[in-house]
Amino acid sequence: GLKMRGGELTTELAIVCLVEKKLDLSELDQDDAIPSRLDDVPTDVQESPMLQPFTTDPSQLQTSVRPLVGGLQVQLTRTNNTTVNGTLGFIGNFNGIMVAVSNQHVMTPSGTTVFQPANSKNQNIGTVTLEVLSQDVDAAYVLLLSGASGQTSVEFSNGNGYAPVRVAGSYSPGLSDLPYPGWKTGRTTGTTRGQITALNLRGTRGDDGWQFVNQLLIQNTDGGPFSQPGDSGSAVL
Repeated sequence: GLKMRGGELTTELAIVCLVEKKLDLSELDQDDAIPSRLDDVPTDVQESPMLQPFTTDPSQLQTSVRPLVGGLQVQLTRTNNTTVNGTLGFIGNFNGIMVAVSNQHVMTPSGTTVFQPANSKNQNIGTVTLEVLSQDVDAAYVLLLSGASGQTSVEFSNGNGYAPVRVAGSYSPGLSDLPYPGWKTGRTTGTTRGQITALNLRGTRGDDGWQFVNQLLIQNTDGGPFSQPGDSGSAVL
């Protein structure tokens, strides 16, 4: 990731270690201190809140919207009668079939009915068809019902309501791209902007202990959180 000096990001690449609270070297045992360099690569210890699964007014995103697009609220009731709210990340085409993609920890278990925006009459959009949870991937998709149309766009707001923005493809930034700007739209915090400042992130998610590797670190540039609970599933663009 990018090294910080005096609280500001630099363009210098480093091995970044994220901690909840940064301590002075005098407060650490010698074996717990991060060396200044590893294999001749500089290191940097940065404070970061505990990573969670993962502004603008999101109320429009919590209403019924058709055709379906990314950024909208979805809801499902699991077999233990727990109601879960999350975000529809994007509409995709899987072997010629339209699907709605989100996180696995939102859309699970397979066979569960998913609603947009909520569990009520005529709001059923389909059932969870495929879910994957590995160290690299936390994703699931819903096979859309024939009457639940969708388009490959994601809601975006510049502070004046929301409008769908078409998504043409995907891009995976490399180290030379950092810091790389991005944004997301989720049902809790709406559209927020940030920048990717580190790659190949590994760690443990705070709520359920999911251990992950090869993830991206995104820091908000709007002065608030990039995402909050309920935003899980949002596509980062």
